[in-house]
Amino acid sequence: GGAGRARGAMAWWQRANAFARRAPLLTGGLALGFRYGFGDYVGQRIEHSMAPQRTAFKLDLRRTLAFASFGAFYGSLPGFAIYNLAYPAVFGAARPLATTIFDVTVHCPFIYFPCFYVAKEFINSSFDTVVRAPTAVVKQALTSWAGNLHEDVGRRPR
Repeated sequence: GGAGRARGAMAWWQRANAFARRAPLLTGGLALGFRYGFGDYVGQRIEHSMAPQRTAFKLDLRRTLAFASFGAFYGSLPGFAIYNLAYPAVFGAARPLATTIFDVTVHCPFIYFPCFYVAKEFINSSFDTVVRAPTAVVKQALTSWAGNLHEDVGRRPR
């Protein structure tokens, strides 16, 4: 009955927590990859529902996979290191306002967004271009990031 299901759910939760402790990078990557991929799916559904023409919804799978891949990469490497190692070492647990201010003014615009633009450019470039000229892909990504920086941080250039 209900008590058996509750015990089963609790046992599953305990196993999931034990896995997260053993493999925090993988857990972070999986969690953020799922969140970004699902978030893009929801965003596409909303965009479709707001479109003036009524057509059948068609998921842009490449876009969703781009978001999911970036989330998995960012959550398992730079994001994990920044949020779980660097921030506690620099700011400690008792300074959430300082952490938030740094996150919004330094980390997001100058670390997170460049990583996102590089990942997006690699995903959107042809395989041949990625293999032949990876530095050109990175240069194009950073050019796009710089051109969009004001809009991305919510400020208009003067």
